[in-house]
Amino acid sequence: MPPHYNLCQIITNSFQKGRQRIKVPASRQNLEICKILYEEGFLTSIQKGDLRGPYPATTSPSHPQSETVRTPFTKSPPKLWLDLKYRHGEPVLKEMKTISKPSERVFASVDELKAVAAARNVSKQLRGRELGQVTVVDTVFGILELKEALRKNVGGEVLCHAR
Repeated sequence: MPPHYNLCQIITNSFQKGRQRIKVPASRQNLEICKILYEEGFLTSIQKGDLRGPYPATTSPSHPQSETVRTPFTKSPPKLWLDLKYRHGEPVLKEMKTISKPSERVFASVDELKAVAAARNVSKQLRGRELGQVTVVDTVFGILELKEALRKNVGGEVLCHAR
C-alpha cells in the first residue's frame, strides 16, 4: 500500500507547480484521504484510472467507482486522478504536512484531539489547529477528519494535516 506521506508530498508539490490534474497511487488509504480533501474543498474531483488517464465511466467525485475496469492488456497499476482547486490563480491548499511517519508514529487520545481542535499545542508533532486546517486521523472507524473523530469520540493515529 502506498504510504500517506507519499500522497502528501505529491499533492503539495503539484499545487506548488500549478498543476491542474495529477495522478497518485490508488489505495484505500489514499482514496479516503482524498475524499476528505474533496469534501473540505481542496480538490474539485477524484477519478479512478490508470497511467493513461481516468476511466471514462467514473462516477461522481464523492463516490468514485469501486471496481476498476481492467483488461488483460492493461498492465499499469491503478491510479487516482485528482483535479486540484485554485482560486484566482492561487492554490487553495497551501500546505499538506505529514504528522505520523514510519520512524515516528503519532497517536492521539480523544482528549489530545480535543486540545488540537481547541488550537492548543499537545506535543512537538501535534500543534493546535489553525483556521481552515483539516486534520486526518486513522481510527477504528476508518480514516476520518478530526471533527468526525471527535463526534464519534475516538482517538487514533494522526496521519496528516492540510491548510
